[in-house]
Parts: sequence; structure tokens; C-alpha cells
Amino acid sequence: QKKEIKQYQKWDRSKRGLECAICMAECEDAKKRIDEVR
Repeated sequence: QKKEIKQYQKWDRSKRGLECAICMAECEDAKKRIDEVR
């Protein structure tokens, strides 16, 4: 069972990292659009 928990934590961490990367990319895209509008 401990092995399963470690596997889940590893997967959860990578999932959160990916979500963060996607969010950062969307944020950069939004900044570019705002600059274009100005």
C-alpha cells in the first residue's frame, strides 16, 4: 500500500507541474494580447 501512495504522490506532483505550466503559458498569451490591444 505504501508503494501505491508513493506512486500516487509522484503522479499528483507531475500533474500539478503540468497544470502550472499550462496556466503559465495561458498567462503569457493573455499578456501578449493585452500588449497588442494597448
